[in-house]
Amino acid sequence: MLCHDEAWYGTTVTCCHCGDRWQDGERSQRPNRRGWRTEAAANAATAWIAAGPYDPAAHRHWLNEQIGTSA
Repeated sequence: MLCHDEAWYGTTVTCCHCGDRWQDGERSQRPNRRGWRTEAAANAATAWIAAGPYDPAAHRHWLNEQIGTSA
């Protein structure tokens, strides 16, 4: 599962296996075209690998910068 976090929006979660996507716990609409699952799953897997290991401290620092708070 690839989780894409935004400062002012809910987290978007994409399954690297099936390509489905959820936002704030609700499944997003699925495209009406052939091959979207394979493409979405491949894009999610590529982004997950490119993101590298999760660092909670670095994420907290990024979030604080985005919303203009300190600590």
